[in-house]
Amino acid sequence: MNIHDALQVSALVAGGAALSASFAYLYTRYRHNTRWTTLAGVVTGLLLITTYPALSFAPLIGLFCSKAARSFRPTTIDSSEHNYMPPKQPHPPGEKASTPDISNLSELIGMEPVLEQMRDLAARLQMDARRKAGGLAPGESVGLNFVFTGSPGTGKTTVARILAKELFAAGAILRPEVIEVTRADLVGNVIGETERKTKAVFLSAIGALLFVDEAHALHGVNNDFGPVAIRTLMPLIENHRGQIAVVLAGYEEEMKALFRLDSGLARRFSTTIRFPDYDASQLAAIFQSKAHQAQFSLSDAASRYLEKLCVRLTEEKGSSFANARLMRTLLDAARTAHAARLHPIAATDRLDSELTVSDLKVAEQALQNMVTPD
Repeated sequence: MNIHDALQVSALVAGGAALSASFAYLYTRYRHNTRWTTLAGVVTGLLLITTYPALSFAPLIGLFCSKAARSFRPTTIDSSEHNYMPPKQPHPPGEKASTPDISNLSELIGMEPVLEQMRDLAARLQMDARRKAGGLAPGESVGLNFVFTGSPGTGKTTVARILAKELFAAGAILRPEVIEVTRADLVGNVIGETERKTKAVFLSAIGALLFVDEAHALHGVNNDFGPVAIRTLMPLIENHRGQIAVVLAGYEEEMKALFRLDSGLARRFSTTIRFPDYDASQLAAIFQSKAHQAQFSLSDAASRYLEKLCVRLTEEKGSSFANARLMRTLLDAARTAHAARLHPIAATDRLDSELTVSDLKVAEQALQNMVTPD
């Protein structure tokens, strides 16, 4: 063999190794997109056969190596693929978890029914921890899967954040975080994408609380991929029982339809917390509280007008009534009216932070001009 032949063989071997490694990486990185990896392999093979037949084996070697490597590696979560960060331990070794504290809920307006259920949950978590510390079998651990039902603006997201802190304090989850997602974060547009997105989101929330807002939107119609997300979640929840808390939140009737979609949902989500609509007095108190937080006050006349306005709003409410969210919108409009009213006045040393009846009337008109689904 002369030098020219030796160099040619060396180039072929090096090229084959490079192509094999490249195809192994592409398969490992994009193996979920089987259509594209298959197409890439076929095209590469055809090109090599017509140009360098000796290198046509490279894609097959790369595929074999990648499959072999995946079959022999430990069964761990691929953090680079799923954007998953291993959760930190919440308590140093030997340190006991603290007693759940649900006092934050008592400060929320209109949360008495929710508070009662949360007290029961806190008592169960505390008792299980005491039995375990005393060497007694705590029995089957309390389920960490919840259903929150209620209209928009009734505090579901707020309670979920408090719940995450209490579960963390009890040692039930590893970090007091809430991973908030909606249908768009779980459902894809092509076959296979929904499973990948749902799994990635779920794995990123291990050790924390996964909050699926407006989960009823996963019900889907016709060839919609929403139900695929539910079917993907079910085995993940079962396989990671005790490692993650999951909350499905949505409207009452729509959530019932979702649960009829998969009988396994009712078995895995046995705790339902209902969030009732606020009445007129509670809405007025929420407005006053938000105004106080923003360092605004209401005149006596404005307070009386607010109470009457909230009565009218509750009497005329439709299915999209936004409860506390509506009060936030009303306050924003009142602050805009307040600023427009005082802007022409010459600046003084004292800032006027009092909302008047005229401000509320302008805000009410702004609400009426808003586009709503009803």
